[in-house]
Amino acid sequence: MERVKECENQRRSLLFLDDSQARRRRWCSMDRRGNLAKIAGCRSRSRTAAPS
Repeated sequence: MERVKECENQRRSLLFLDDSQARRRRWCSMDRRGNLAKIAGCRSRSRTAAPS
Protein backbone atom coordinates (compact mmCIF):
# COMPACT_ATOMS: atom_id res chain seq x y z
CA MET A 1 0.00 0.00 0.00
CA GLU A 2 2.98 2.36 -0.26
CA ARG A 3 1.58 3.50 -3.61
CA VAL A 4 -1.46 5.08 -1.92
CA LYS A 5 -0.45 8.51 -0.69
CA GLU A 6 -2.01 11.64 0.73
CA CYS A 7 -1.77 14.80 -1.35
CA GLU A 8 0.50 17.43 0.22
CA ASN A 9 -1.92 20.23 -0.60
CA GLN A 10 -2.51 22.09 2.67
CA ARG A 11 -6.04 23.21 1.84
CA ARG A 12 -7.48 19.83 1.05
CA SER A 13 -6.20 16.36 1.60
CA LEU A 14 -6.93 13.70 -1.00
CA LEU A 15 -5.61 10.19 -1.45
CA PHE A 16 -4.08 9.19 -4.76
CA LEU A 17 -2.27 6.28 -6.34
CA ASP A 18 1.39 7.09 -6.96
CA ASP A 19 2.09 5.48 -10.32
CA SER A 20 5.40 7.27 -10.86
CA GLN A 21 8.50 5.15 -11.42
CA ALA A 22 10.42 6.48 -8.43
CA ARG A 23 7.35 6.57 -6.12
CA ARG A 24 8.18 10.18 -5.18
CA ARG A 25 5.00 11.92 -6.30
CA ARG A 26 3.70 14.46 -3.76
CA TRP A 27 0.45 15.81 -5.23
CA CYS A 28 -2.66 14.14 -6.55
CA SER A 29 -2.43 16.15 -9.76
CA MET A 30 0.57 18.09 -11.02
CA ASP A 31 -1.70 19.93 -13.45
CA ARG A 32 -3.70 21.43 -10.61
CA ARG A 33 -2.51 21.11 -7.03
CA GLY A 34 1.17 20.41 -7.64
CA ASN A 35 1.55 23.35 -9.96
CA LEU A 36 -0.19 25.69 -7.50
CA ALA A 37 2.06 24.48 -4.68
CA LYS A 38 5.18 25.05 -6.76
CA ILE A 39 4.04 28.57 -7.70
CA ALA A 40 3.28 29.42 -4.05
CA GLY A 41 6.69 28.14 -2.96
CA CYS A 42 8.47 30.14 -5.65
CA ARG A 43 6.61 33.32 -4.71
CA SER A 44 7.33 32.79 -1.04
CA ARG A 45 11.05 32.30 -1.69
CA SER A 46 11.24 35.38 -3.91
CA ARG A 47 9.55 37.52 -1.24
CA THR A 48 12.01 36.42 1.47
CA ALA A 49 15.12 36.67 -0.73
CA ALA A 50 17.35 39.60 0.11
CA PRO A 51 17.97 42.08 -2.69
CA SER A 52 21.47 41.86 -4.13
